[in-house]
Amino acid sequence: MWPADIAAIVARHPEIAWERVRNAARDVGAERMVHVGLLLAESLLGVPVPAEMAAKASADGAARDLVRQVESWLPAAGYKPPPLHQRAMFG
Repeated sequence: MWPADIAAIVARHPEIAWERVRNAARDVGAERMVHVGLLLAESLLGVPVPAEMAAKASADGAARDLVRQVESWLPAAGYKPPPLHQRAMFG
């Protein structure tokens, strides 16, 4: 649901001040969360990462790794959760 929320915000509010978003996320230690949300919205729902955030999100190797993990879990979503050790290591 989280990537869908991010995708909806990006698609419906092109006026978002992404520099403010980036600064606020940095101030509270949530930059990676923003990057992962944007990258998932892009990869799963086809919503492009806003230009103001694309370079930072794409350059965040750990965020890209987390996105790959989530994508690998999706085929079994709702049927078989990832093993506990994988869920514990996520993030």
